[in-house]
Amino acid sequence: MKPAIRRVKGFTLIELLAVLVIIGLAASLTVISLGRGFGSDNLDTFTKQFRNTLAFAAEEAVLFRHQAGVIFDLENIDDETRYTYQFVILDEKVNRWAESEDPDLKKGYFPPDIELEIDVEGEELTIGAQREAKFFISKKKSDGKDEEGKSLVPDVIFFSSGETQSFVMTLRTTKGTQKEYKISSSILGQITVKQLGDDDA
Repeated sequence: MKPAIRRVKGFTLIELLAVLVIIGLAASLTVISLGRGFGSDNLDTFTKQFRNTLAFAAEEAVLFRHQAGVIFDLENIDDETRYTYQFVILDEKVNRWAESEDPDLKKGYFPPDIELEIDVEGEELTIGAQREAKFFISKKKSDGKDEEGKSLVPDVIFFSSGETQSFVMTLRTTKGTQKEYKISSSILGQITVKQLGDDDA
């Protein structure tokens, strides 16, 4: 009688890749949680944290195979005008953008002393303006508006394929310093930060 042969099962390549992606998301989550709410008025800290948040949203779009986006706006908070950002997810069943339910991709606020300029695909963005969707949504199928009547159309989209609308975000402080940062993305989804200033050629 032959002894039973015990087979040792290993991990498949897909399982290993899934684990690596989860570890990467966990690392991003740790960085994001350190600056949750972005209460710091430090331009350096906020810019790096916000870049990580954008990258996290892009990674989630690929991992969960959905289309994600971010909307920028201006709001009056405590008698100060502040920039805001809100992440949205495309609900393909109803062909409509809805607020992200991820607790780390909720609506957030820029510090009051930071100004923001955005170019998307080479065109300057008017922050807070009502826009029509360039991707996915047809006017015949959906009006693209939420319950309060405000359009939920993202200014920048992160595709499930890993691509991202190319953008350049310029952040600067109103405190009189010449320092400013640019957060930019290539169409392939790489999001980078570059500091501009007196030393920048």
